[in-house]
Amino acid sequence: MYKASFTKHTLKFKIPGGTSRGILKTKDSWYLEIWEEEKPTIKGIGEASIIKNLSIDDRVDFEEKLIWCINNINSYSNWNRDELQEFPAIKFALEMAFMDLHNGGNNVIFDTEFTKGRKGIFINGLIWMGSYEFMRDQIIDKIDSGFRCIKIKIGAINFEEELSLLKMIREEFDEDQLELRLDANGAFSPSEVLEKLKILAPLGIHSIEQPIKQKQWVEMANLCKLTPIPIALDEELIGLKPEEVQKMLDTINPQYIILKPSLLGGFEASKKIITLAEERNINWWVTSALEANIGLNAIAQWTYTLKNPLPQGLGTGKVFSNNIKSPLEINNAKLYYNPQKKWSKIKKYNINGQNFDKYELIEYSKLKLNDIPTQDWEKQIFSFILEWFNENDTIKVLTSGSTGKAKPIFLKKKHMEYSAKNTINLINLKKGDKALLCLPAEYIAGKMMIVRSLTCDLQLDYTKPGLNPMWKGNYQFAAFTPSMISKIIEIKGTNKLEEIDNIILGGSSVSVQLEKELSHLSNNIFHTYGMTETITHIALRKISTNNKSDYFTPFSEVKLSTNKNSQLIIDYPKIGVNKMITNDIVKFDEHNNFKILGRTDNIIISGALKINPELIERELSKLIKEDFFVFGIPETTLGNKLVVFVQGKPNFNIIEVQNFLGGKIKKQFLPKEIFYIDSFDKTLSGKTIRKNYLKNID
Repeated sequence: MYKASFTKHTLKFKIPGGTSRGILKTKDSWYLEIWEEEKPTIKGIGEASIIKNLSIDDRVDFEEKLIWCINNINSYSNWNRDELQEFPAIKFALEMAFMDLHNGGNNVIFDTEFTKGRKGIFINGLIWMGSYEFMRDQIIDKIDSGFRCIKIKIGAINFEEELSLLKMIREEFDEDQLELRLDANGAFSPSEVLEKLKILAPLGIHSIEQPIKQKQWVEMANLCKLTPIPIALDEELIGLKPEEVQKMLDTINPQYIILKPSLLGGFEASKKIITLAEERNINWWVTSALEANIGLNAIAQWTYTLKNPLPQGLGTGKVFSNNIKSPLEINNAKLYYNPQKKWSKIKKYNINGQNFDKYELIEYSKLKLNDIPTQDWEKQIFSFILEWFNENDTIKVLTSGSTGKAKPIFLKKKHMEYSAKNTINLINLKKGDKALLCLPAEYIAGKMMIVRSLTCDLQLDYTKPGLNPMWKGNYQFAAFTPSMISKIIEIKGTNKLEEIDNIILGGSSVSVQLEKELSHLSNNIFHTYGMTETITHIALRKISTNNKSDYFTPFSEVKLSTNKNSQLIIDYPKIGVNKMITNDIVKFDEHNNFKILGRTDNIIISGALKINPELIERELSKLIKEDFFVFGIPETTLGNKLVVFVQGKPNFNIIEVQNFLGGKIKKQFLPKEIFYIDSFDKTLSGKTIRKNYLKNID
């Protein structure tokens, strides 16, 4: 039993390609894979390539027909011979995929000197239409690259300018040095074409493709009799049934025909046309039709078996910026297959269960942003995806705002990618693992979850951000803030967290009580250290199961030190961070791992003493289960009086707090008063904005 599937790939031109039919910026292809159910790892692949406004299967029901083929793949050999007459690209993809499958699924469908890397195929260099300067630069580049046959598309700019370009070439290279082919794509009218060919003829033109539009058989036949330049039929062959091809050749009797298997229905169909042509002494050559490297590879392998001595039109694989990497390479005007090179697969992105290539994801993101039902939090995700794929090298992000107003900074995308790969490697995630995004994409932590998924091929599901995010099923990776984890445990219990194999916690400290609740869980939970400026975390410490630690372990490339105030200094050149002084007070162990003792901006000066509130909070967290913090408020005698702010309703007094802390900390460090607040103001990363509560003090 056979199985089949397909993937759409939108190819993007490095430079928009000009033809007489318009400017090409993108082109769609569909990769068809076929395999035997009992041998799922061996797959044959074929490509269905469509050119807008040229392919006869450029139609709205193309994918519908492709789906029909997949659903009926096991009856392929019994299909009606005309089933795919109007879908030559699909017909070719099926032929290609089955040939590849039956030859082992290694993209080698003909075992020849070409696929062994010993022989190459002479090809022409293609010159796209454009401005005079643009076309001139292309011509010079091709000649410098060793091409001795170039094909120039004409008919898009002023004829006199095109003539000037051709004269420029002939002034430097005669017919023996350089063969010139022209491709008009039907640009000339029947009334003017002969006169223009007579003007071009003295320049020693080898041939001109489709000088007038197709389906004008009488006019084309007359032109072929009178032309001073040999005519090659191209578009004229597209969409014809076998019996119509024979009639057309007998009527027109051209000097050449050009075979494009993607437009003609594949190798078998093209070979029949070659036979008809040779019976009539009509010469021919093979040309690709802007296929990706999958289709180009198959066409090149087939072309080599035909032993045609003319330069073939097989050099279009390099025109795309996102083509699949292949063993095909061009050297001194020959196309080679280098068996030492490996094939790459098209990069796919999986968002909420849907697969996209890069350009499909860009278009989908645009649709989501313009879709009225899309909520603001979801729009932030797709807005960032568009920003990630744009041409800028940097991303604008906001700092957390924990020590002041959030401010914008710019991070380099290459640094973000590097950070993402570091995290994935450290946690030992692999391609295809499922990641859950439940943080707002407005801030760096949410953005980096997206970057990790896009960069490292994770399947990304997203859900509405909040203290109690909703998800179903199991995941290999997710990021939370400690306050989110506390709420999840309160509502759903710790077992819910074990649905996620690897959890990173960031944005704020983890209380003693929370760490105790997480310590017995069987999954991997890491507390992270970092900030927006360091592109989220640069160090981790495990707080669950085995290897728990109070100390953070930095990434291997991170160099750490402290100044005289014990403030942590981060040196991480790989992401552009050099000798950055933080507000965090730390101490190191013998392995240069570090423990956070507090922050300089939280230090309280009371009665000439420097008090670190985090040390007191660490002890108090064993007593106070509610959210709280220790702070200094102005006081005449001491300068600042040590107090405790607690979120919620009163349930103990200051005497109980002092008695609990007695013997654990110095008497001078004991809090003097408690204030109860209904709800704390927090940053989106979960940090309490401490200074906001001075206004609550009379």
